[in-house]
Amino acid sequence: MVETLLEIKNQKAIVHVKGDATIDTIKTIHTVFVEAFNSGLPVSIDISDVLEADGSFIQLLRSLCYSLIIDRNYTVEFSGDELSPALKQTIMDTGFICRPECVRVDGIKCICNKLMNIPEFKLETME
Repeated sequence: MVETLLEIKNQKAIVHVKGDATIDTIKTIHTVFVEAFNSGLPVSIDISDVLEADGSFIQLLRSLCYSLIIDRNYTVEFSGDELSPALKQTIMDTGFICRPECVRVDGIKCICNKLMNIPEFKLETME
């Protein structure tokens, strides 16, 4: 089960994802991501309460990031300083670990690099 919420605050679309971010709930999460994208505002995502995650969620995060960069010239921000243990493990298990030199559109670091630079994670798997 997943709980998603889109909050418009301080000229930002803030997406809160709580619970399971898996293939079983990805349609619900996608719907909220589309609403955030369509708001035309910069997007911030709170993923600190993700209890379970899989590769489909990481792919959806990456897709949102690329779409915002290409279509809106915005990057995704993450609220909070914590990466949930489930999400951290999923990034490592699914092979989405990025190298520090990993870049995409116009030198913007990819979404996984951003996720791994959340202070709690600190690129510990990149040695």
